[in-house]
Amino acid sequence: MSRVTYSLLAKVGHKLSGTRDEQAREFWDHYYDEEIETYEMNRFSSIQEILSEDNLIDDFIMLIEERKWSMDYDFKRKPIGNGKTVPHAVMNDFLRHRQSSSNIREKMGERATIEKVDYYQSRAKQNIRTRGSARTDAIRHWLRAQMQAVYPFTKIEGVSFSQIAKKLSDYEVSVSNIKDARRNVFIQNMVLNSSTNRRLIRDLLKLFNYKTDDDYQEFLDLLIHKGISNGQSLFS
Repeated sequence: MSRVTYSLLAKVGHKLSGTRDEQAREFWDHYYDEEIETYEMNRFSSIQEILSEDNLIDDFIMLIEERKWSMDYDFKRKPIGNGKTVPHAVMNDFLRHRQSSSNIREKMGERATIEKVDYYQSRAKQNIRTRGSARTDAIRHWLRAQMQAVYPFTKIEGVSFSQIAKKLSDYEVSVSNIKDARRNVFIQNMVLNSSTNRRLIRDLLKLFNYKTDDDYQEFLDLLIHKGISNGQSLFS
């Protein structure tokens, strides 16, 4: 059996134990983490720590420190899909991408994937603020498309707002939300592309008796954000 080797180009600030192959394999294993994972790193105490009056450390000793894995792209160049990148047009473009990445990691506690940063950049360009959870946001955009009968949605006739709200009670939709959905501008492809959101949209469509032969693909094409890696079609 041939031996598998892993290229190790850079450690991006991480300090791991083991051989080069073992370290490279650990990087590869964490590259596709859905959550921000942590690991324990061994390091020596610093001179600043030893000299600090507020620190109990008074000698050069080995310390164990918890670190977060940081395998997200740094956006020094702008991704355009298919593994390709181009220079940012202006410095502010670079700064906006880096700020989105930082907000996703630090404020939301999530991986700042290329697709997710691209999604929030798209919303910012449309001046669409993120209010509430991803679930709440997906329901809001679905409701706007439905109440404005944006194709392939069809107009709901002979049913009052209160009846619609009652049908959507499990989704915390009120009559006020329905009225807002009627008058607020609908912008397509503004729902974050995730399996949870796609499942949520399908459940809402089934609740309103929509039936299709392609698992609601037309509706997903209207609502789901077509990012860098899913510009052609959307799959479960």
